[in-house]
Amino acid sequence: MSLPIVHRKFLPLVFVSAGLASISLLGGLGLQAVKEELIAFTPLIIALPAMNAMAGDYATIVTAHVGDPETRKQNMKKLFVALVISLPFSVIGVSAISLFIASIQGYTLTTQLTKQFILYIALALSSVVLVTLILISIINHILKKQPYSSDDILIPVANTVASILTLISFAVIITLLR
Repeated sequence: MSLPIVHRKFLPLVFVSAGLASISLLGGLGLQAVKEELIAFTPLIIALPAMNAMAGDYATIVTAHVGDPETRKQNMKKLFVALVISLPFSVIGVSAISLFIASIQGYTLTTQLTKQFILYIALALSSVVLVTLILISIINHILKKQPYSSDDILIPVANTVASILTLISFAVIITLLR
């Protein structure tokens, strides 16, 4: 039994997927650069998996709203309202749970550190969503002229970009909290 030959028009998709997987390593390099400081800041370690998952979720939501140009304006308004409502809840939830667990584990929290932590988490998540939205809008515009389904490309790209940006933003947060 022979394996199906990949049609030439799908080769760029294969290269995009492989490229995205390779680029994902960059976020890990950013964390590697600040690993000692990251280990010392318990709330951030606790928040990292949740923030990365939320960034991927928001990237998928953003991608779903960018799609069809005929309904784009209406969809973008709905997306904006949904983000304005949900982002603060996400930030507050992740921050509160991370800080609570860290305090139970004996991590000493100060008012200033708590405020900085919440601010940096809010800025990180908002920035990740905004940059993902801009990038996905640009890629969607480019893909309109291509024979590919934009859904096949945009969702993996959005999730990869969001993950990389989340990890990089954590490296930046660690640098700012030093």
